[in-house]
Amino acid sequence: MAAPKGVAFNPTGKGGFAEHPENRSDGRWSSHFKMDYLLEKYSNYTREEIDKEFQKKSLTAVEYAALVNVVSMMKDSDRGLKTRTFFAERTQGKPRQQIDNNISGSNLPVINIQFAKGDEKNIENSEKRLNDEN
Repeated sequence: MAAPKGVAFNPTGKGGFAEHPENRSDGRWSSHFKMDYLLEKYSNYTREEIDKEFQKKSLTAVEYAALVNVVSMMKDSDRGLKTRTFFAERTQGKPRQQIDNNISGSNLPVINIQFAKGDEKNIENSEKRLNDEN
């Protein structure tokens, strides 16, 4: 967006990406922020490799959460089972669920419409319109 005539958005010319290149987005995909990718990655690690990853000081919050989930998944407990279910749904997708949407029987659903009092004129008018159209 161009600035209107006589208006400068940054009159001093200070700040921006020239002074803070760490705020610049290069537009690339980063594995450090994708939970699915990290869960898949850490699930193939040995316990020693996971312990090494925990020692790193530069872990992002997502990396740390993925490591905690993988360690929890390894445990034989109720929480471990829930974590394994979460892990499977995040990495392979939810299992397909079949829904029976067939209507059996000969009775069709009955729909009753009740008009509020005072709508008698509207009912008569709509019936007249229907009869006139036919």
